[in-house]
Amino acid sequence: MAIFKRFEGKVLTCKLGMSASSSIDIASVLKEVTWDEIVSTSPQTAANDSKAKGWYEGHKHIEGEVRAISEIDEALYVNASGQKYMNPGNTNDIMRYFVITLSRAGSINNVIFTIADPVMTQSGVASTVKWGGGKGGVVDYETSYFRYPFKATFVMQSGVHAKT
Repeated sequence: MAIFKRFEGKVLTCKLGMSASSSIDIASVLKEVTWDEIVSTSPQTAANDSKAKGWYEGHKHIEGEVRAISEIDEALYVNASGQKYMNPGNTNDIMRYFVITLSRAGSINNVIFTIADPVMTQSGVASTVKWGGGKGGVVDYETSYFRYPFKATFVMQSGVHAKT
């Protein structure tokens, strides 16, 4: 069983886009990024037989969510000069660059998380979510956020993986 941990600290940068040179930093509106490792399994059947013969492990991938206190769609799809940071127009948009730099308390080194391979996001489905809840109430920007789900091949953490 995998053990997942929470990384806490100050997010210095959270860059999204098509490349390192064509990306936008959303750290000023970022609430959190969460992810989980998913392992798909499915029944293995024999020819001319509908009964499952066994189970095999499928491919692993990452499913996660970017949560921001402001809508980031407009910033990601076009800036003032008309530059696009994502590939718009599809239900799932390709984002080839997704890097988070975190300054952890008590550590002199920053931690860099690279969410690897093209990240598929579902643009245009962000929804306001309330923390707390209850019937009726007043919500300000501090108590709501917009959700942007994504999928990726894996996540690399600097200092842990040999190639970083």
